Amino acid sequence: MAEYFDNIFLSNNINSLFLTKLVQVNIIQKMLGVKLKKLRETNGMVQRQIAALLEVDTAFISKVEKEEKQISKNHIARLAKLFKVPANELNSIWVADKILALIEDEKKDSIERILEIVSETKKIKAK
Repeated sequence: MAEYFDNIFLSNNINSLFLTKLVQVNIIQKMLGVKLKKLRETNGMVQRQIAALLEVDTAFISKVEKEEKQISKNHIARLAKLFKVPANELNSIWVADKILALIEDEKKDSIERILEIVSETKKIKAK
């Protein structure tokens, strides 16, 4: 499963098709904490360092990495700069987590229809 998420994180384009695929394979879970933990470990940092940068406590960072808490959108730019990744990549994952949190209690067929509607609306607005 780790390889599956590694491939997802390489993409800057998390959209309704991606979310639909998550629903189809029953992987409705948050992802930003997993991404941040991987970035932190890859950069040889400890949670205490990230907490200091964001001016939060270490326990909060631990909970973010365990997907028990969601990081503030205001922290995305600082984290992107620290880890030298595009801010829109982290922001896309942050938004996807919020969407998943909103729809996680819905039935699978309802989720697929919700995401279709979002996708169709997005296409209409783009014209």
